[in-house]
Amino acid sequence: LHGVQILNINELANALKPVVLPGEAMRVFILKEGKEYNQGVAYLDDGTMVVVDNARRMIGKNADISVTSVLQTTAGKMIFGRLWEDVPENGVGDSRIINGGTRRNNTGTSYRDARTSAATGVPRSIEHED
Repeated sequence: LHGVQILNINELANALKPVVLPGEAMRVFILKEGKEYNQGVAYLDDGTMVVVDNARRMIGKNADISVTSVLQTTAGKMIFGRLWEDVPENGVGDSRIINGGTRRNNTGTSYRDARTSAATGVPRSIEHED
């Protein structure tokens, strides 16, 4: 980088983190039990914690989730979601997914062709299986 005298690595890392919005779908590896009943916890490659409702039984497995909210704290970002199977069939509350929201893998990069079926609200199969 020519002309750059000082580079703040923390600011650079934060600038490169992917933006995650409610309604997006992602695949995460459920690593451990959460603090609340029946929660599972996963981490993105950048260290972001993902708390998934009703995912305790998925510990040690990959899970497709729908992001329900994102919380910025002083310690960093937290993502909350629920398992795809818990998303209502009519997609109420998840119109962004039903109408073409992108699916992300656990590195935060989008799966291009892994969108939900508008007819069923169920995610189409992912071409980039783990």
